[in-house]
This record gives sequence, structure tokens and C-alpha cells, in this order.
Amino acid sequence: MMSIRSIEEVEQINNIINQIDGTRKVKTFKKRENPFSLYSDEEFRIKYRFSKDGVRFLNELFGSSLTMSKHIHGLTQQSVTTVCRRVARAILDKRFNYIKMPNNLNEQLIMMQEFETLAGFKNVVVCSASLKIMNVVAHWRGSTHDSRILNESLLKESFENGQYHGRLLGDSGYACTPYLFTPLLNPTTRKEELYNYAHIRTRNSIERCFRVWKNRFRCLLTEFRTNLENTKMYIVALALLHNIAIELNEHFADNEHVTENEHLSQPPIAPLQQNTLRGSAVRAIIIEENF
Repeated sequence: MMSIRSIEEVEQINNIINQIDGTRKVKTFKKRENPFSLYSDEEFRIKYRFSKDGVRFLNELFGSSLTMSKHIHGLTQQSVTTVCRRVARAILDKRFNYIKMPNNLNEQLIMMQEFETLAGFKNVVVCSASLKIMNVVAHWRGSTHDSRILNESLLKESFENGQYHGRLLGDSGYACTPYLFTPLLNPTTRKEELYNYAHIRTRNSIERCFRVWKNRFRCLLTEFRTNLENTKMYIVALALLHNIAIELNEHFADNEHVTENEHLSQPPIAPLQQNTLRGSAVRAIIIEENF
């Protein structure tokens, strides 16, 4: 027969077990909501940077690769990361359809005419006048200077081989070449002043492009916390989505803070690279004949 002491010990053990069971976490599952029904049109656009119709278009464009992201609410962080990688790869499969330089002379002429209407600068190819990204290189670290990236790019090779008839505009961090014009550091004539004004105003398109892109996808304003390979993939994917958003006329309130002429008063900085003699000569001819 169990002793009184043994019974008390058993009761104490049972009390301890009950206390443990009471503090033990019960596994719960987050409810997965459908954002199309959960949010209003405006809330949806602000949260996902696309309208509901825009997201439906993306779903049709990228097909089954996006189906698993439709109910992303309630997933674990690891699952979200897996979804992001899979969707980014699906987006990159379409990159040559949406991130591209003009394919032929007619497309180049149209683009150059669009830029000429901005400030009278002829034969310029920067980004598109509608702020689309036409070329992206994402395999360099952020500390790499822009001029080095250009010097080792296929884009530079294409311009030097005469594939493009227009010109690029860059700040004084680049060397002035026959296909890339930089501003004059110390303009002394009215023509040179007009050239600098037109240069800055036209090149402002790419500055606005970057601002619209970063305001549309706010993660570009902060440091990515993903590994380098995933980061490069995400940057290109976001550039492609930016171009699609422009094609779909997807606007959002952040665009209102991007002013067209915010850089016009900034003087050119001292050159970081030696201008080529031929580049300076061609620039001087263009200034004399067009301004």
C-alpha cells in the first residue's frame, strides 16, 4: 500500500507537470489573407507599389512562378526568402525584353528626338525620356566608381564599335570622349554656358530615373541584407519591374517629390579622369554648331 508520503510526492510531481504544460507554447499557424480582398485599391498600391491590375498583369506575364507568392501573408521568413528568389529568377528570364538599348537606327532616332525636346541637346541616348532603365550592370560592389564600371562594360564597347549613333551624357567623373560628353568645368562663352545648361537638364533625366526607381522600391534606399548573389539578382529584377510599371502607367504619390529641375543649379565638379583630345575636340565642334 502506497505510503502517505509517496502519495504527496506523486501529487507534487503532477502539479509540476501541470505547470509545465500550462507554460508550454502551443504551435499556431498564421492566417493567410488574400491581399486582393484584404486591401483597398489605394492600400494595395501603396503596399505593393503596383495596382491590383498591375499585379494581375505580372502574374500573367511570369506565369506559374508567381503562384506561390499570391498568399505570401503568414509565411515564415525562410519561406519568404525562397519565394523571393524563385520570383526574381522568373523575372530575370524576361530581362532582355524589358531592359534594352534601342535595337535599330529608327528606335535610336526616336529616342534622340525625345531628348532634344527637353533642352535642345541633339543625338543623346541616356535612359529613355519616360525614365525607363535601358542598361543595368549589377555585378560590381557599391564602392566601385561609375567610370570603371563603364570602362569595363559591353556598353562602352558597343559605342566604340559604332553600334549606337547617339551619345551618352555623364558628369565630370567620366572622361569626355566622342561618344560620352561631360560638362565644361569653366565655361567662358555664352555658347558654353548654354551647352552646360542643356547638358545638366538633359542628364537630369537619369537622376530622376534613379529617384523614381528608388522611391518605387524603397529597399533600394537601404542596405540589402541578402547575400551578394541574391542582391545582384534582386537589383536587376527591380529594374525590370520599374520599366514594366512605366509601361503600365503605374503612378504613386512618391513621384510627386521628384522635381525635374532640381539639379540645374549644381555646378560641374572637377574632372576625375583625363579627357581625351578627340573627345574634347568633338565636344567643342558640337558646342559651336548647336549652341
